[in-house]
Amino acid sequence: NVSADTYFSFLKVLNLYIMAKSWTPKLPKAFKPYKPPKPFDPFKLPKEPKEEPIPHVMTEYERQLIQNLCPIIKNKQLIKFWYADKTTSNEDWRIVEPHLIGQQKFKAANIALRAWFIPTTEQMYSGFEEGWKLYILDDIKKVETLSQTFVRIRPLYNPQDKDMKTIFCATAQRMI
Repeated sequence: NVSADTYFSFLKVLNLYIMAKSWTPKLPKAFKPYKPPKPFDPFKLPKEPKEEPIPHVMTEYERQLIQNLCPIIKNKQLIKFWYADKTTSNEDWRIVEPHLIGQQKFKAANIALRAWFIPTTEQMYSGFEEGWKLYILDDIKKVETLSQTFVRIRPLYNPQDKDMKTIFCATAQRMI
């Protein structure tokens, strides 16, 4: 027969044993356990470092386009041009209200025209929508100045376009 005191002391020891088994020390936040390095794999090639994008060098064509389009932008005249969109492989005439020409901040740093696109009836049936578009100058061909002008600045227009590293010309923020 086992006495109650012996039984309770056995339970205490058993409880301490269980607690000691499940106890893990609290480590400081900055402490990181040691991880052994991965074994050398002679068949795994090291990764090539990512290449920085080549800075865009302005072409003579772009220089001429900027020189021709800036007065048109200042006079708020509509333009029509042939655009070969390389992202969608869609080539078509575009009629736009040009607002700004600048050099993009990212990737290839293309020189681009920020304009409000006005689709024709056929383009609307094809799914094109009126709105802000960005056109890469190198992809713009056959520019025609239209006699029509625009008076109001479209919503969400920002003459200090955040996507541009350099702005060559832009319409005013407000009509005076």
